[in-house]
Amino acid sequence: MKRLTDLDPHWLRDGERHGIGVSFECSCGCGDRMAVGFANPLDGGAPVIVTRNVEGIPTWWQRTGDTFETMSLSPSIVVWRAKKEHWHGVLQDGIVTP
Repeated sequence: MKRLTDLDPHWLRDGERHGIGVSFECSCGCGDRMAVGFANPLDGGAPVIVTRNVEGIPTWWQRTGDTFETMSLSPSIVVWRAKKEHWHGVLQDGIVTP
């Protein structure tokens, strides 16, 4: 079990907008960072395209919690590398579990 705060999280920005998503280190320990865009950004604005799925379709996650310590995302997060699943996990109440 890892906490999101252990994975060097950063709020994503787009110009003047803040909190459109979050980036953090992959919990597998590979050193890569992942980015997750929010369907409901912290600033209350419209979603911004941050990520796309393996087919190239924009994807967003529903966020609850306004801090790294309390954040949950739905659905689960799947990270693809070279069209193969690299990591699949869940962020619930600030805890990341594969």
